[in-house]
Amino acid sequence: MNYRKLGEFIVNRRKLLGMTQQELCNGICTQSAISQIEKGKVIPNLDTLHSISLKLNIPINFFMNLLVDDSFEQIEPIIMEIEKLTAHHKYKDVYKKSIAELESVNFNRIWFKIYLQWALTYSSYMLGLMSFTETLTSLKRLLDPKNYLIIKTNALELRILNSIAVIYASNHNEKVALFYYDKILNLESDTYTFSVEEYLLKVLYNKAKSLYDIGDIETAINVLNTGIQKAKITKNISYAGQFYYYLGQCYEKKGASLKEIQSCYQNAYFFFEFLDKSAYLDIIRNLKKMYIS
Repeated sequence: MNYRKLGEFIVNRRKLLGMTQQELCNGICTQSAISQIEKGKVIPNLDTLHSISLKLNIPINFFMNLLVDDSFEQIEPIIMEIEKLTAHHKYKDVYKKSIAELESVNFNRIWFKIYLQWALTYSSYMLGLMSFTETLTSLKRLLDPKNYLIIKTNALELRILNSIAVIYASNHNEKVALFYYDKILNLESDTYTFSVEEYLLKVLYNKAKSLYDIGDIETAINVLNTGIQKAKITKNISYAGQFYYYLGQCYEKKGASLKEIQSCYQNAYFFFEFLDKSAYLDIIRNLKKMYIS
């Protein structure tokens, strides 16, 4: 494992943020322990590494991959770009980027090739370049048992299974989609090389949408409340706005009080505005303006 590389990165990131060793170690470990980690003499346990990643505002998967792959720093920006493009539904750009990387990268790590193939397949479907059946066949092929450990430890399994579920849901087969969402949520998360809280929040959100679409409002409310509680526990608000928005939708469906409905949409508006999610803000302003005035 590359302890030295990890230590160097932590030092550089800490200094970039204007943080002292004492400030970094506060609430995590001793200053002596941080010093040893930064010198590459010891490797922190997973809990310590997770706490350091939160303070330095760096995903823990970056640290984990840095430890096991000397060249990960070259790949991380590519992954981050594709993730950002996917989150903003810029599938044409994801498609082009995936093809370019598949053609240019010398693959000595199978997981990155599988990642790019997943991105290419999913973006192709979203652009209408692949049929429903072709896409599902391609995605399921990426779950080849011989690559199980690779797709498991790098959370490719989550991405692939979630994409399969989303595609079923988009074709009005919510029951199959729910099967895949539950399959993801029942996976043993301790086998992953990094924290997957944010991705599991995304899965909870997608599951709640499918439940809402089939009219199972009470179960959808339970899932949304679970998502909100997990967001609070993990201090990850990336899907808080969506959870509250759909909770408002559910409360409307079940005829809840005006106060309950307003509270949900106002909370959703706050998080959309705080996270600068302009598309969601437009939706709530246009469709729910009577609740947020």
